Amino acid sequence: MQKQPITFDQLPEYVYELGRKVDYLTTLLSIPSAPPDETGGIELARQVTRLSAARIYTLVSQRAIPHKKRGNRLTFRRSELLAWLDEGNRETKGGLPA
Repeated sequence: MQKQPITFDQLPEYVYELGRKVDYLTTLLSIPSAPPDETGGIELARQVTRLSAARIYTLVSQRAIPHKKRGNRLTFRRSELLAWLDEGNRETKGGLPA
């Protein structure tokens, strides 16, 4: 904080500095932040993978899909499901990844 009063001659410098700070803060606020990693149940897994609940339960029993289990409750993380889907990319006939 400014302890001494601003003189009339110093005013343009302080206004310029204030404008720079506002521009910087505006830039920081406009940068999209990463959404928190969403955790959910079977509905989240269905939404992300576009698979039926029965197919997801089969993949869970085969331990083929990333999941956590506490008692009877299955949970999935969106980021883990997206990474799992990315791992499934096949190569094209030309030998280059899709």
